[in-house]
Amino acid sequence: MVIYDWIKDFFNSIKDAIIASTQTMEDLIVLLNDATANIDATINAINTGQEIGGLNIAKFMGLLRYLLGDAVYGYMYYAILVGAGLAVFRLLVAIKNQIDFTGMFKSLKGLSFK
Repeated sequence: MVIYDWIKDFFNSIKDAIIASTQTMEDLIVLLNDATANIDATINAINTGQEIGGLNIAKFMGLLRYLLGDAVYGYMYYAILVGAGLAVFRLLVAIKNQIDFTGMFKSLKGLSFK
């Protein structure tokens, strides 16, 4: 009888694994359908200019991160930060070259503060 119990347990384990994997696949399909519906609704709202509700920028960045993946999103994020930093640096250099700071301080040379 021991061999029959072993065979019965073996086939019950296979049956349980098939049921569990089927349920997992069904849950995955439901999750993907919900995510697709959310993405479609967000894209339609962006295209039509409707209010998405809540934090629009945060939702859009979350959508972008979901669509691109973490690695590409991270590289894009750092590229934007470096680009913004370089833009601010170039703006400050342009302002420095346009304004004569040395002339402004030379006119203060004769003043005495007592």
